[in-house]
Amino acid sequence: MIRLTRQKTDKPLMICGGIYDRKTADQALQDADIVLSGKSLLLNANWVDDIANNRPLEPRTPQEANVAYTDEPLP
Repeated sequence: MIRLTRQKTDKPLMICGGIYDRKTADQALQDADIVLSGKSLLLNANWVDDIANNRPLEPRTPQEANVAYTDEPLP
């Protein structure tokens, strides 16, 4: 889809989804100008350090994202 969009516009393109480590970000940057990471960044307090030190990272699931820093689950 992003390649179709790229053919229609010269504006910066962002891609989100499936970005959880350096390899997936580099792959996404082949087609986009900006990559966005949500769950993988928010659920790993050491994400920046892990990326900087090339530690292996695993993708996070939507179920893992259904957390809050409270005793109650998110609605």
